Amino acid sequence: MARTAIAATQITLAGIVLNVAGGTAADAVNGNYISTDNNGSTLFILANNTGGSPYTVTFVTPGTHGAGGYAITDEIKTLAAGDIKLFGPFPLSDFSKQLQIDTQNAAVKLSAFWI
Repeated sequence: MARTAIAATQITLAGIVLNVAGGTAADAVNGNYISTDNNGSTLFILANNTGGSPYTVTFVTPGTHGAGGYAITDEIKTLAAGDIKLFGPFPLSDFSKQLQIDTQNAAVKLSAFWI
């Protein structure tokens, strides 16, 4: 099945209302993605573990590095129960047309922000 999209919010000088309890429930089966087709802004991800157990969040890097085409290691981060963490900035050149995110449980809520 296809990954579930997460819409990114553009942060402006006017400000945005930040709802850390909100966000999109992680798709633990198919994964999530954020389209990186933008105007060169910087992407950040807010992850909120609303569950009672620790879970991992994996930022999948499909890109390669150098003339040899060496794989770029995925970034795997742990969220303790109740943790709210902000991740980034993400170098969009490493993530092709989308930042793919894998998680273990829908208790993890994800939000994306362009700066």
